[in-house]
Amino acid sequence: MHIPAAVAQEVSTPFALTEVELKDPTPNEVMVQLTGVGICQPDLHDRGEFSLDKLLTTTPLDQINDTLAAQHRGKVLEAVLTP
Repeated sequence: MHIPAAVAQEVSTPFALTEVELKDPTPNEVMVQLTGVGICQPDLHDRGEFSLDKLLTTTPLDQINDTLAAQHRGKVLEAVLTP
């Protein structure tokens, strides 16, 4: 199955919307349909697009923790489990 994906070929290159092949799940894997995703500030910092110093001096720590804990949401579409 082909699905749309935002892909960056290297850390310093911008994301580009492209189609990628999604393989069927193998034993003991699940397929999850993502209903939302995000990019956390540390990821943007690694790409040189966000200053962690600015984040840490302007954002309460509990808000940072909540953001880092909520980067994706989804539901299991198919599970391939083995006994």
